[in-house]
Amino acid sequence: MEKSHYITIFACCAVFIVALVIGYGLHTESSNTLHSDQTMHLRINGCDLEIPLSDDGASYDTKTLNVEFPNTFELLNRLSGISVTVNGQKLSTNSTVAVNIAKIAYDEKITLTISDGKDTHTIYIRTLNSGIPAYTAAGQSPYEGHYYITLLTLPVMLKLDQSGEIVYYLCANEYMDAAVNIEDLLSDPDSVSIVMSYWDFKKHVLPNGKIRYSYHEQDPNYNRLNMFGYAGGVRVIMDETYKEIDRIKMAANTGSSVDVVEGHDFYFIDDGHYIISNYEVRLVHNIPAGLKPQPQGSKVVASHLQEVKNGKVLLDWYSTDHAELYALSEAGYNDYANIGSQQPDYVHFNSVEIDPKDGNLICSFRNLSTILKIDRNTGDIIWKLSGKGDEFGLTKYQKTSNQHFVRLTEDGYITIFDNNVSEKKTRILKLKIDEGTKKLADWKEYIVPGHFSLVCGSAINLEKEVFVVGWGLSMEDFATMTEIDFGTQEKLFELTFPNGLNATYRCLKYQ
Repeated sequence: MEKSHYITIFACCAVFIVALVIGYGLHTESSNTLHSDQTMHLRINGCDLEIPLSDDGASYDTKTLNVEFPNTFELLNRLSGISVTVNGQKLSTNSTVAVNIAKIAYDEKITLTISDGKDTHTIYIRTLNSGIPAYTAAGQSPYEGHYYITLLTLPVMLKLDQSGEIVYYLCANEYMDAAVNIEDLLSDPDSVSIVMSYWDFKKHVLPNGKIRYSYHEQDPNYNRLNMFGYAGGVRVIMDETYKEIDRIKMAANTGSSVDVVEGHDFYFIDDGHYIISNYEVRLVHNIPAGLKPQPQGSKVVASHLQEVKNGKVLLDWYSTDHAELYALSEAGYNDYANIGSQQPDYVHFNSVEIDPKDGNLICSFRNLSTILKIDRNTGDIIWKLSGKGDEFGLTKYQKTSNQHFVRLTEDGYITIFDNNVSEKKTRILKLKIDEGTKKLADWKEYIVPGHFSLVCGSAINLEKEVFVVGWGLSMEDFATMTEIDFGTQEKLFELTFPNGLNATYRCLKYQ
């Protein structure tokens, strides 16, 4: 064979081999499109989630889901040549798909299918965030409504139905590693630093019938006061579909440079009209000499309440403007000489209610063991109930001790979750007072044996002697929440989280 023929054959073979190599390369690139470093950027109910496309079969958590309204899925980035479906619905860039969920549970998932026409991956979204601990629900409430729960130990908040099924949740997985250790809480609460938490999740019905939800979001970037029971942050407002519509901080005023809100309570009157609070270290010079303050001035933690309407401050109330309160502080919180503490938390506001009879405020102050009625126009203290300055003739046994939660009933009673720290026997009180004569008209006490809650807790009087009790930081491994008819001594519903996770801020119920 002539040399030229060999060259021709060799050239043809080389071209064929090159073609094979190129073809193989193209095929490899095409078939491995989903195995590249591409990432899908989703937004689920307003919360962002990144998913590597290479994770075939993987399951992911999302921050929030609900069963009442369609959950929104949005694809934020362009994925060239790739199609995405959510539970069979096509998802395009910058478009929204609505996904209804019948049940939130560990074995229920949302399916994402990603395909480039040759390769297909399936990725799952858990309907129940894996950061939410398993809990036990016993019984079923005969009373309509939902339970609203926030935990001290984890950045989790829940809305549950009458049988304990999750209706809505919010869970900040990114802060799970900074969860509070309950043993540390029990042994030395003041040493615990709360990095991230949700407090005081509640429902509001506005005068026009619209529904709003709110909760306190502690801001981990805020240089908080170094004391347990305070987590500076912002009050988040959501509409009836759990869509965030506002974030509220303290309004500007001449007496404070602190705009962060503290999370103990929030009273929502209408859109743009509310009562908020914070704690603030102040240098004061009005402490009576008999209480041995620093001669040059003492530092204390003031409780600060504001009523704001459309940005205008209607009430700007500071506990430090009322010198008579210093003497009412309980032992351990009144270091006015600043020897052991540079920030004695001498009053510690923890709940507010508007009295429908006259529109004034009824507020609970834990470290005074006192409930105050405050004139909403002038800020003057109208009366004091319980504590050292009690004006209603309560006996020592009837007085509260470091109570956490005070509410009013439609028939004119004051209900109190009394931690009763002095006796280490937590109880619920129901009082009716005669404000004219300053006498106690009726007094009832309800006890579940064995319970002692050091801090936090709540009691909602549903009707007659039926209460929903959130046990706060229980000193024993008891239930997290109990709905109980004290008239028959029958538990109607009870919720229990695992030991070490059963500390709640509040457990509320709205019908």
